[in-house]
Amino acid sequence: MLLASKTDPETWDTSPSWDSFDQGMYLPSHLREEFDFVTKSSPPQVFTEVHGYDRTGYNVAASDVQNHDNVATVGVFSGWTASNMVASPSAVADLTWEIYREHYVAPQEYVAMMTEGSKLKKYGLATQINRNIMGQQGRYGESYGHFGATYGYQSIIQYFPELDFVITIASNIEVEYEPQIKDSICFAYNEVAALLLGRDEMTCSCDCSPDCHCHCSPLGEPATSGQFTSAVPKSDGILV
Repeated sequence: MLLASKTDPETWDTSPSWDSFDQGMYLPSHLREEFDFVTKSSPPQVFTEVHGYDRTGYNVAASDVQNHDNVATVGVFSGWTASNMVASPSAVADLTWEIYREHYVAPQEYVAMMTEGSKLKKYGLATQINRNIMGQQGRYGESYGHFGATYGYQSIIQYFPELDFVITIASNIEVEYEPQIKDSICFAYNEVAALLLGRDEMTCSCDCSPDCHCHCSPLGEPATSGQFTSAVPKSDGILV
């Protein structure tokens, strides 16, 4: 109802329509051409050339080959509104930065509601609050964002407040427990964090049996107080 209230009534036929609501109106102007919002049950091939492969046991019958190409499958985008957003990983990284760091999409006090959950709470407002999925404890283990999944595709966005950068990962396979996503971000985050903090070595492993657990050398404290600032200025902290 809140979203519908922003829809121009002159575009309605006999009742409010999601088709007439421009979700891109809330994006920064430089990103509005980078995103598609799916409001009908159109197949992925309408929006992308990237095929998405379903390798799960719960979507594909056991008697079938579990590698179903969903690019032409109607129903992959089965939900409404922001649950169905299509864009490149770099555009999504930019949007993530605008949400959590620049507060363009929502004011800072709302972002605080999204990210300042209790120690036992996984969710803020529309945000998963993670504290150790990267194999780190304390401030280097905290991140905000969300996993994304639809039939044949899985992804993740994360903002790391202590080191002030974003990682987004997109995958064109759907696998139970998202091991390819969790493995990738485990290694990516810790390698980048070690580089920013001047660590000479970083050893990681990711055990996915079945769910994934990231184990890495502890990052600890920065070697020098100015090392991070000089390596990646806060104003340029986007990383894809």
